[in-house]
Amino acid sequence: MSVREASHLLGVTEKQVQHLGRRGEVRYVARGLLDGASVRAIHAARQGRHTRGWSGRTAWAAISLLSGHQADWLGQGQVSRLRSRLRIIGSDDLVASTRNRAAVSRFTGHQSATGRIAGDSSTVERRALPGLVGQDQRAQTDWYIDARDEDYLVRTYGLRSNARGDFILRAVETEDLLNKRGVTIQLVIGLMMDDVLTALDSATSDDARERGVAMRVLDDALDRFRRDI
Repeated sequence: MSVREASHLLGVTEKQVQHLGRRGEVRYVARGLLDGASVRAIHAARQGRHTRGWSGRTAWAAISLLSGHQADWLGQGQVSRLRSRLRIIGSDDLVASTRNRAAVSRFTGHQSATGRIAGDSSTVERRALPGLVGQDQRAQTDWYIDARDEDYLVRTYGLRSNARGDFILRAVETEDLLNKRGVTIQLVIGLMMDDVLTALDSATSDDARERGVAMRVLDDALDRFRRDI
């Protein structure tokens, strides 16, 4: 996809597309050419909106609150404002606002690396949406990781950066909290058991059916949150 085509799809200027490329939000495959999947993913994440993404800490706090947990790494005032925002936000804006929860990169690698990466204690395998036939296989090559472990995983398992690769690493900026609760890989493990995080991951899929199911899950989660306030 050319920069011009990407600018038309995203509804931004070509300079803004180039800025997204420098930040790694869309990926170049050659000079002046972008990986179309990365452009479509950010388009899906924004849901046609120019909503400013929340910081990673705030995004994970929102996911935690919608999953019925606390978010005590934010101040009381921040949590109160976030709760107020979640009472009125729609699922489209939620997808757009939480897109900075992880930096997503694609790689190629030997098929045998799949099981070894999944068994590594530093990875959290993405869970497929319950009941969605055909998604399970894709989820098996898609992991959340601590951003500090990305170089180690790439070296250890011989991964090669490739915008069309089947291996997906979602790097989360974690915090050293001296055993206090916060944005850690353990938090991601816990939230992976709930459908909110799974639905956010699926909401930017190229598969229209998967996106539709994911948005309904998020609508239900927001409705539950409003009822429980």
